Amino acid sequence: MKAGARRLWGARVIEAMAEQIDAAAPLIVLAGRNYRDPLWPQIERRASVPMEGLGIGQQLAWLSDN
Repeated sequence: MKAGARRLWGARVIEAMAEQIDAAAPLIVLAGRNYRDPLWPQIERRASVPMEGLGIGQQLAWLSDN
């Protein structure tokens, strides 16, 4: 996906989230960087990425434990 398309997708996701989620609610992001990057400028103050930097096996273990 090209940069312009990613930005457009990100804007649509942010708009949909604004309709469904309280703007002050904390967010836990489980998506990878390619999906997270277009959203990050709008959500970084209230978002955490608990699996960032984990390998796939570690991610699966984290998901099983949480």
